[in-house]
Amino acid sequence: MSEEKVDKIAVLNENYDLSGDSDLELATTLKRLCSEYEMCRYCLSTATLDVWHGIVRVAKEIVKRETCSNSHDLIELVALVAAELDYPEKWDVAAYPTVWEALWESYSWLKAKVEKLEKQIEEK
Repeated sequence: MSEEKVDKIAVLNENYDLSGDSDLELATTLKRLCSEYEMCRYCLSTATLDVWHGIVRVAKEIVKRETCSNSHDLIELVALVAAELDYPEKWDVAAYPTVWEALWESYSWLKAKVEKLEKQIEEK
């Protein structure tokens, strides 16, 4: 009998309150979740959607703070998100003039990819 290797995927607890995290902590969480999501993409994982929902929650919190806050961590957060997205180097800045619009576009693209993957899994 062979043993299967089971990787543990870190997900964001759905009851975790993000409002207490600093902007820098949010950026770190987003980066970690994106790495977990990438790992899920390369293996058949039941955690893919859970990780995706965590990414969405963190991204929404980041955008919410950007529109209603003058946090001292904002400059670092913008730099971290921009670095993760390769913004503006690999983006059409006329279509996506801010890093937040690029983040939202990435979210939309990633969501479509997850939905396609889920459909493929259901069809198997």
